[in-house]
This record gives sequence, C-alpha cells and structure tokens, in this order.
Amino acid sequence: MKIKILFNSTKDWAKRLYPEVKRYLKNKGHVICRGKCGATVVIGGDGTIIYNKKRIDGILVGIGSKRSGICQINRNNWKSIDKILDSKPETVNMLKTRIDGKEYSAINEIVVRNRDFRAIHTTVKCGNKTLKLFGDGILVCTKIGSTAYNKALLGPILKENRVCITPIAEIGKNRKSIVIGYCPIAVRTLEKACCIIDGNEILDIGNGIIIGKGKPIVYGKL
Repeated sequence: MKIKILFNSTKDWAKRLYPEVKRYLKNKGHVICRGKCGATVVIGGDGTIIYNKKRIDGILVGIGSKRSGICQINRNNWKSIDKILDSKPETVNMLKTRIDGKEYSAINEIVVRNRDFRAIHTTVKCGNKTLKLFGDGILVCTKIGSTAYNKALLGPILKENRVCITPIAEIGKNRKSIVIGYCPIAVRTLEKACCIIDGNEILDIGNGIIIGKGKPIVYGKL
C-alpha cells in the first residue's frame, strides 16, 4: 500500500517516532509517498490531524496520546498500525460551511456563539425540525467529534455516521442534544455571532450560517 506519513515537527516525541514508523512500514512492504495514497498516518495527536485535514488521503491512522479522541493508537502501542490498515474501515463525513465565499471543513465540530461570551437567541432548522434556543450558543458535531467538546457538554457519543446538535449552557427548555442524519442545518441568531471550526478557526458570521455534509474521511478501526 502507498502510505503518506505526516508528523508534528513541534513535538519531540513525534519527530523521534517518525523515522521508526517509516522504517517499520517499509519493512512491511508498504511504499511511502507524498501524493495520493491509500492511507495517511498522522503522528502527533488530534490537533495534528485537524491541522492536516486537507492533506489526508485514504485510510486515516492517528498516533497520539492516551487521551486522544480521534487517534486510534498512541506512541506506546503504535505497532498496532497493522491491525488498522488491515481492518475494514468506516466512512465518516466531515461538516462544511461557507463564509464570505470560502468553504471551511470540520472533522470534529462547528460551534456558533457570541464573541463576547454573552447569551444569544439562536434558531436552528434542519429538515422538519426547528429549535429555538437562548444560551451560549450551539455545537454541531460529527461522529468523530462527538467524543470531544460534545462529550464535555454531556452530548451523546455517536455510533453511526450522523450529526449531533448540542446546546451550550442553554437557559430555556431545549437543553438536550438531538441526533439527525446529514442535511443542511440553518443556524440564525438575533445577535451578531461567530463560528469556531474545530477549535482553531474563529470567523464572524453576522447572524447565521448553513452547515452541511462535508467530504468523507475513511477512518481505520483498531
């Protein structure tokens, strides 16, 4: 198999592990490549995967810490990489949205809230469902992201390739998460708001955005 290896050059352990992983995969008969590949091994943790999300090809294999939510293995058991490459992977879609003519993708979640950390009035429409909320905002997450910020908000961990909408510090009655299939999700606010994409991109959205189904990630299983 052709395999791409990406690593976090700011982490000493990731830099040390990179040549070991490369040598191990070559000895197993794999070809290390830089272009389109059958799998991408990312060394460094969840943040490294999010940073490199546009460079991922084929089966995603993440090597991080024991606390990682996206990475399937860690630096202590990384040789389990064989099991992931040989397993039947699952497909998980990212989220996408368009702001000022530019498209953004999220592996974990898109959060809509006020920049000043004030409560906002939010209306969420998806299919035949409409939610009217008043609180700190909302979080829309993927199956992969359901184990991250969503989990911290007591949202459910998804078992299928679906989407979870979780209110943040909701003051009204609609405090529970809802789980839906992928469909356009229209988010509108009375107050000026911003969206936070995978925790590292903060963008002003005025009074709303539409969140949709993004490109698929082929996620290897341990």
